[in-house]
Amino acid sequence: MDTLLPGLLRGRLIRRLLRGVFVSAAVPDSILLRAMSVALVVPPGCFVTDRCAGWLHGADMALAPNEDVLVPQVTFFRPSDEGRLRNGLCVSGERRVARDDLVSMARLGGFDVAELVSSVSRLRGQRGVVQLRELAPIVDAGSESFGESATRRRWHGAGLPWPTTQISVVDEGAERRVARDDLVSMARL
Repeated sequence: MDTLLPGLLRGRLIRRLLRGVFVSAAVPDSILLRAMSVALVVPPGCFVTDRCAGWLHGADMALAPNEDVLVPQVTFFRPSDEGRLRNGLCVSGERRVARDDLVSMARLGGFDVAELVSSVSRLRGQRGVVQLRELAPIVDAGSESFGESATRRRWHGAGLPWPTTQISVVDEGAERRVARDDLVSMARL
């Protein structure tokens, strides 16, 4: 098996979904396939986090640059006081969470910014909440990449008028969309 696997990968007969998880190249990508692959690596009672959670839910814009062509790193946590799992397949830890916290992605419509901002205070003292307090009010579900979010954050930090995301440019004569701008400020200068 040790010599068979590299040949199957080189021949593109199989592909690696996650570290230690392979599938036939003929099987199309899907949320179900991703969930089944994560279930092979993540123990029961744990929850997937960070960019891996974005990938799992089909929000590929959550991936870091070039991460879409690499094998995603599985990150998961257990509820507090249940301990941390250590193995070579994933990054693990433990977190205090409420059930409603477990699926929260603005881009996929799972919540709105007002809900996010209102929930920040109950997370006081938890890891990352200081950064969350700063970032929650400037979340924009229209953002489609890390680059857009980083640009909007700098835009906000510079005190510039808040941009609108994903604006279609339409050729009215031809009645068709000809382009789309990621960020546009509609403020008068």
